[in-house]
Amino acid sequence: MKTLIAPTFLLLVVSLLFSLNTAASPEPVLQLQTGRHTAAIIRIAVDAKEQLLVTASHDKTALVWDLTAKGKLVQTLRPPLGAGDEGKLYAVAIKPLGDEVAVGGFTAPNGSDERIYIFNPRSGQLLRSLGQLPETVGHLAYSADGRYLAAALGKTGGIRVYDAASLQEVYRDSDYGSDSYSVEFDPHNRLLTTSFDGFIRLYQPNAALVKKAPACVTAKNCFLPPLKQALTGGNKPFAARFSPDAHLIAVGFGDTAAVQVLNATNLSLAYAADTRTVTNGHVSSVA
Repeated sequence: MKTLIAPTFLLLVVSLLFSLNTAASPEPVLQLQTGRHTAAIIRIAVDAKEQLLVTASHDKTALVWDLTAKGKLVQTLRPPLGAGDEGKLYAVAIKPLGDEVAVGGFTAPNGSDERIYIFNPRSGQLLRSLGQLPETVGHLAYSADGRYLAAALGKTGGIRVYDAASLQEVYRDSDYGSDSYSVEFDPHNRLLTTSFDGFIRLYQPNAALVKKAPACVTAKNCFLPPLKQALTGGNKPFAARFSPDAHLIAVGFGDTAAVQVLNATNLSLAYAADTRTVTNGHVSSVA
């Protein structure tokens, strides 16, 4: 007896996920192919031309949507996963040209040797990965010129910056007292980060060595030590974003409803938004 299944029904699929990560589950994993996320969406990213949008979720997938086709689902990206929380995605970034997507999160069974996976957003192919990260990846960002990929790490892992083409590490700062959940580049490749240790940090490219790219990559010092500023809006700076002209920085907090706007040159306070009517939580996303 033949059974016909309408295409609008949920399809139960089994995928054996291969990767460079030998810690991933060697067994097939049963997943629902629903055409949408089945758990919370944690991060989103859009390419420079605003053609592709990528969403990362606790359902252990990243979905690619075509903004030029009324939000049509283009591809489902499936990084390696395992039991429990292993495979939950906390971070996603898309290259400005839209040709690569980076995802990260809780990707190791024991919380160490975390990895970042690089996918082709159109084909869904896993292209590359990089590992040996000491903590979960909480945020990812590509620079506007596509040259760098920055990662914010949990606990006291700090940040890492990679050459996006080779995935070689070009800078790291492990002098963080708590989780970092935000990395952001301005058009001049200045790097802005936040941390629950109470500080916001601004890194300048090491201009003298960046011109000699192999030298700064080898020495892992393509950026200068940061300008570091404690903030008064809360104890846990969560998200920070440059204004379009990169003259100002907006900061939201994970423990208060405050939104502070800083001078992007010296991180001094320019003004604070009036959030007195926000009484039901904190402001963890700014733009």
